[in-house]
Amino acid sequence: SIADDVYKNLIAIVKEKGAVSVLDADGEALRLGVEGAPHIIKPNQVELERLMGRKLKTIADVADAAREIEARGVETVLVSLGGNGAVAAKEGKLYRVYPLNAPVRSTVGAGDSFLCGYLYGQTVSEDITVALRYAMAFATAKIQTEGTDIPEFESLCQDFEKVTVETIE
Repeated sequence: SIADDVYKNLIAIVKEKGAVSVLDADGEALRLGVEGAPHIIKPNQVELERLMGRKLKTIADVADAAREIEARGVETVLVSLGGNGAVAAKEGKLYRVYPLNAPVRSTVGAGDSFLCGYLYGQTVSEDITVALRYAMAFATAKIQTEGTDIPEFESLCQDFEKVTVETIE
């Protein structure tokens, strides 16, 4: 077991070195990590509800919570919502990422794949909507793959053009 504040401490080190800090955690580790103001966090809805201390029943509730976390100093908040897609907050704007209709073989690693797709998208474009489209494409490819198997890169990218991202208020 590691201390709950380990991520907060690592975020400080990473930021001091000029690198991008990314946090994907839950519970107290997420709460304390957010205090360190990482560049990116990626909770799912349940993790975000625990962080906020309240139920988030609607997309609007999730968007409000993401905006609150952004106001605490986190540059980008990515909230995966399973079959309901995702919500993101960055630079004062909110985005809704719509899920694609795909057969689900396993949800194991879908959130991690979403995050990886987002990070990959940032390497090819500065446009957050491009990164969010890659995020959903990667997650969609992962849910169509058995267990912990990792899809081929071509599979991860194949649905990129099909993903819809909208700015929300």
